[in-house]
Amino acid sequence: MSDFTHDLPQPPEPSPASGAPVETSSSATIASPVDMVAPPRKRRTALIAGLVALVIVGGTAALAMTKLRPSGTQPDVIIPASAVAYVRVDLDPSAGQKLSAVRFMSKLPKSAADFGTDPRKALIEELRNSATDPQLKTALADAESWLGNRAAASAFVTADGTPVPFGAVEVTDEAKAKAAFASMSATSGSGDTEVTIRSGYALFTEKGKGATLTAEIDKGTIATNATYAEDMAALGDQGVASAWVDVAKGLDALAKSGLMPGGSVTDLQSQIGGLNKGMRFATAVRFDPDYVELAGVFRGDGLGEVAIAAPPGLGQLTSLPDDTLMGTQINGYDKGLEKGWPDFAKSFESAADVTIADLERGLGLRLPDDLINILGSTLTVALPDQRFGSDGPTFGVITTPKDVAEAERALGSALEALEAPLSMSVDGPKLLVTSDEAYATRLKAGGTLGSVDGFATAVGDPSKAMYGFFINLDLFEKSYADSFPAQWKDFVLALKSVGGSSTMSATEGTFQVRLLSN
Repeated sequence: MSDFTHDLPQPPEPSPASGAPVETSSSATIASPVDMVAPPRKRRTALIAGLVALVIVGGTAALAMTKLRPSGTQPDVIIPASAVAYVRVDLDPSAGQKLSAVRFMSKLPKSAADFGTDPRKALIEELRNSATDPQLKTALADAESWLGNRAAASAFVTADGTPVPFGAVEVTDEAKAKAAFASMSATSGSGDTEVTIRSGYALFTEKGKGATLTAEIDKGTIATNATYAEDMAALGDQGVASAWVDVAKGLDALAKSGLMPGGSVTDLQSQIGGLNKGMRFATAVRFDPDYVELAGVFRGDGLGEVAIAAPPGLGQLTSLPDDTLMGTQINGYDKGLEKGWPDFAKSFESAADVTIADLERGLGLRLPDDLINILGSTLTVALPDQRFGSDGPTFGVITTPKDVAEAERALGSALEALEAPLSMSVDGPKLLVTSDEAYATRLKAGGTLGSVDGFATAVGDPSKAMYGFFINLDLFEKSYADSFPAQWKDFVLALKSVGGSSTMSATEGTFQVRLLSN
């Protein structure tokens, strides 16, 4: 069961007695005690009718619960507790996800043939159509009878540092699945892949690694791991797809496996910060009646080291002009650059033909101090409604330097050295760099972008966010809609906006990206 549309139970249509008129009344009649004493035949008829009604109503409710309730188990029951990463796809998600998916998809101008079909059946059909070998087509002929609704990919590292990646596909009939996989293996002529059936899943590993995987599963799975359970609980509904990554464990695994030099791993840990102290990442793709979203959480004791030390709030983004086509605000960019400058400078000089000292002389800047001051505690980039073409885009950048006068001097020196045709101006504590003076005037006047239809839903609560962005697709579509095939144009025009935001604390960060429809 995975057909989002067809799984919804339909109520039975009323059918009056054959040839009997249907009586209506503007008021209800309450039976008296005398009326309730009916002849035995009449009481028997009423009892039978009541029993039939009970069966119909109860049966319909039971059908609804059966259709909406997910079947089978999630892949985490066969993912070892030592796994460093886990990705899952679920064509039979929770009841809430099925209902939300139906309601969201119903707003898009596509036929039932596109969105109302069984996604599992559509996947099987695609596999059959893409198969060129007749024997492979034969092996997939009865896939509906054994292929389940879920699939996953994961990896763990053995004690000696050997990485063991593997895939998993849910199967509903193990005997048929074994026969089909054996046929596929014979058809492909490849013996490099080993298939092991375990707990309702077919596990795919490199030849000779099946026993290693099952032995690792026997030690415990992430489904019983308290840390994993807490992370997924913080994430919420896992939707139609989800992923979980133990970042610190993954980097350690890379170092042990030799796939990435130990020095490179150390540099990466240093650049990002705190990843060797238990940081983890979980994300999900899920539906709401008004949008589809990618949502996630970062968690771990070391997260405080990468948290940006800046107050939350997207006041600059929400006060952009109402006709803003694209806008984004980042808080604490200056603090992030200050912390990461040593590693950034090292990477820059190793990849470029110039040194930081060359940049200082050429641009008249003191690095990184001038750059940190110019970027300020909030960095906002905006593009107004426009049609993109051969001319450069109209845009504006707004920052809030600690010393706005010094930032104006330093940036002026850099723009002059670069001969950049940009306009620079100051508006109180803000420094503006725009493509032209007219747009600078509009940015200074401000607006109420935060009140534009769809902004609040897409971005979420701007008062808590450290980062946020908003793209008004209704304004943007005139620049790209004509490039889509005719059969997709109505679908593209039905999309309303894209937005997102993120929060950060010492122990947990969150993010969301949402696509809204009209």
